[in-house]
Amino acid sequence: PAHPETGAVKSKVVYKRSFNNMVKDIEAEAIDMKKLSDEHPDDMVLHNLADELKEIFNTLRTHVRKNYKDE
Repeated sequence: PAHPETGAVKSKVVYKRSFNNMVKDIEAEAIDMKKLSDEHPDDMVLHNLADELKEIFNTLRTHVRKNYKDE
């Protein structure tokens, strides 16, 4: 409904969940984490987290490709 004084109509954008978008988002985060890890070579925690995130990305991508081909 329109605002009584201004006549403005509020709207809300609702994004549909998507495996494709999720895989892309996690891939982008894995790439950023790797770059951050490379910028701080002495920080083993960042290095390990970057490796774990890359592994999670690969696992998710493989799972989606095998089980959700049509989505």
